[in-house]
Parts: sequence; C-alpha cells; structure tokens
Amino acid sequence: MRFKKINLPFFYFSHYLLGSCNFFNNFFIESKYYCYFLLENW
Repeated sequence: MRFKKINLPFFYFSHYLLGSCNFFNNFFIESKYYCYFLLENW
C-alpha cells in the first residue's frame, strides 16, 4: 500500500489526532497500529 508524498503531512496530523484520543484504550491502540502500518509501508 503506497501513498503519494503530498499525503504525508496528513498522516502525521491524523496520527497526532488519533494518538491523543486515548479516552478509548482500544481505539487508541488500533489507530496507533494503523498509523505505524502506514508509515512502515512507504
């Protein structure tokens, strides 16, 4: 799965938003894993 380089700031921004939403522990862990998956599959 590859994304254009123009979308990189959006993924960093969404990673920050999802990472700060730790009110729901399950959602926090899943979103964190999803963001790491996106960053590792460049």
